[in-house]
Amino acid sequence: MLNQTGNFLKRILHKISPLLIFFVPLALAMEQWACGAKPLPRPTYTESEHRRRLYPLSSESKPRQTPAPKTVLIEKTPSSSKVAEREVKPPPARVAANDRTQVTITLAPPDLTFQNNAAGEREAVYRLKKGEALYSAVVVRFTGRVDADEVNALAQKILAYNGIRDATKIADGTPIRIPLRYLDDEILSGKMPPAPRPALPAARPRQQSRQALHVILDAGHGGSDPGTMMRGWVEDEIAYDLMLRIKQGLQNRGVKVYSTVHDKQTGDQVNSGSTLANNRDEYVKVTPEYYMEDSRVALNLRIYLVEDLYRWMRQRGIPAENIILLSIHLDHLHPSLGGAMVYFPGAAERSSHYQASGRIYRNYKESRIGTIAFTRRENDAAETASENFADDLIAGFRQAQIPVHAYKPVRSYVYRHDHKWTPGIIRYSRVPVSVLLEAANLSNRDDLWRIRSAAFRQRMAEAVVRTIMKQD
Repeated sequence: MLNQTGNFLKRILHKISPLLIFFVPLALAMEQWACGAKPLPRPTYTESEHRRRLYPLSSESKPRQTPAPKTVLIEKTPSSSKVAEREVKPPPARVAANDRTQVTITLAPPDLTFQNNAAGEREAVYRLKKGEALYSAVVVRFTGRVDADEVNALAQKILAYNGIRDATKIADGTPIRIPLRYLDDEILSGKMPPAPRPALPAARPRQQSRQALHVILDAGHGGSDPGTMMRGWVEDEIAYDLMLRIKQGLQNRGVKVYSTVHDKQTGDQVNSGSTLANNRDEYVKVTPEYYMEDSRVALNLRIYLVEDLYRWMRQRGIPAENIILLSIHLDHLHPSLGGAMVYFPGAAERSSHYQASGRIYRNYKESRIGTIAFTRRENDAAETASENFADDLIAGFRQAQIPVHAYKPVRSYVYRHDHKWTPGIIRYSRVPVSVLLEAANLSNRDDLWRIRSAAFRQRMAEAVVRTIMKQD
């Protein structure tokens, strides 16, 4: 009986085994699909994502061991303060995307015209000139986008809108239609983005107190945050080298200089060789000093350090117009963009208050300030003074034959994810003249080739020093 049962089961298994081979994998695949499982994407590699070699820390360095505390950037306008409500100017409302079809342009930018499309909606039209590319001549110039991914994405949308398949095969004189929803707010408000200019007048001296100038220098990134990396060149090391060169030039001319960061391996010695140190030994010079293990905390502490230095100088009778803040960075923009660019803090982009929250800020003298408040008068004055200095800086670069951004080398913001963005180090600075220098675009081949040269960095530093000295 057992033998008959065994033979029967064997015959059944023999018949259904092909079905099992087919259905079992299918059932497992369906189970994964039902649970939301997806094939893992093939990993990609870019130079900017490549981890640089980390050199040994100094004996005093504190590498990351525990996760840094979460930090929240708070921008608030307390309604309980009547003084704050009276002094703070609310930022003008941005033109909403849904309302842009109703905007009437009173002052058209150069070579930009407006018309209605087939659906009756307003659009701008620009005709490409000989040698111009859609990315720089249209997207960057008229939309305020500079980030590589955003420029590429918006260019594809504009190409689709115009029924153009290949951006490299657009004939000279082709009209490029641009929906209003993509235009920079400054165009919609009647401000004209400037066309490329070969030169500007030399920097103009301003009437100031004869007291010595006081300059706060900030080198961007550092510590665990190297910034942009391209072909072995690292943003925080280039920025620090430029800062040291500017600092040395100013001190040789009797200017009082204060730096926000310190590299314990490089120190204050300008490197005369062709290569730069590549380490992670940077600290924010607060009390006690902070090893830059968390980039958000490092930025907030820099902001508080600048505020503390500014208050300290004002208490000692130093005129506000004799104090300058210069932050030095290098960009990672669309490769078609090249040259230096300078940001200044626009009054409309500022909040009335700034405060970083988190228990970590109780540990440092400077961040115990708590809330930094901005008045309408301060914001307006800072916008004017900072923009004037930024214009002078670009003029100094042109005079020294240092390339600058073709269309808009001085600006108060760029768009990131369709929102206006201004660097925090100047946006929350009460120093009347506060600017951020993007010395070069490391994604641009020519910019990268130039900035690698110590001689070029020295020439750029000297141009900055000359511009600052003309403010005296």
